[in-house]
Amino acid sequence: MIMHTICAKWARWVGRSNNSNDKGCLAEEALTISILLLSLLWCMLISIKLGKERALLPPGPLGLPVLGYLPFLGTNLHYEFGELACRYGPIFKQQLGNKLCVVLSSPSLIKEVMRE
Repeated sequence: MIMHTICAKWARWVGRSNNSNDKGCLAEEALTISILLLSLLWCMLISIKLGKERALLPPGPLGLPVLGYLPFLGTNLHYEFGELACRYGPIFKQQLGNKLCVVLSSPSLIKEVMRE
């Protein structure tokens, strides 16, 4: 019932008459395309928002969606963090599980951050 009403309104919007046999098909296609376009627009807006937030963070390794970088860490964390500091610099971000961590590996950088 609701779908028929929505399709009828879309059929009028795209300029089809009520007597046409393919009115329902065209309305369903228009509705589907509209939903897809709105979904694409929503994804683009979210992507732009996340891109701005990520630009403010230091670089770091990519992790898995839920686990983050935890599966890639070994038992000697100080060596792992040292290697990551060589690759990404003295300050880098790391996703540990669902927590975002910023790692400082330089004593002078730690002093500077603790002063502020």
